[in-house]
Amino acid sequence: MKKLLLLVALPLFAITPGHLRWAVKTASDQGAIRIAPAVVPTTIAEMTSWPAPAAPTERLAPHETTIYQVTATVIGYKIEDDGDIHVVLYDAGKMMVAEIPDVHLIRKSRFRDPIVGARAAFEARLPAPTARLRKVSAKVRVTGVGFFDKIHGQTGAAPNGIELHPVLGIEFVQ
Repeated sequence: MKKLLLLVALPLFAITPGHLRWAVKTASDQGAIRIAPAVVPTTIAEMTSWPAPAAPTERLAPHETTIYQVTATVIGYKIEDDGDIHVVLYDAGKMMVAEIPDVHLIRKSRFRDPIVGARAAFEARLPAPTARLRKVSAKVRVTGVGFFDKIHGQTGAAPNGIELHPVLGIEFVQ
């Protein structure tokens, strides 16, 4: 009797949530209640100058309990294995990442509605992201929660790992 081997292909994003501080990235952690509602205007240069934390596990004040807004140029974007849209922001010689989570994976985030709106605004303006970086030049104003990601070779990563993650709003400007 021959045995039939059945392989099932699962998308990577189905198994990705739960690692690399997923709850903090999506503002679905218990510490998300500490995120202040006020939006703080800043620059990529300012954010990338902050010291990187050693190996955070919980949400870190003040940078991860603040909603920031930066004006920059999107120079590239792609879809990540976890379904997030990875956006590379550039301004005055500095780069950083902003990530718009997959809305199907953030049911418990206190910012679900703004994330859904940001994702819709991004997808309405630019061609669909692919696994390969799409190069573009689009001036934007991005609002999101500060987040220190582990640096693991991601395109456009700030030297200190700071990101806007999750993105809560994106406005294309002239």
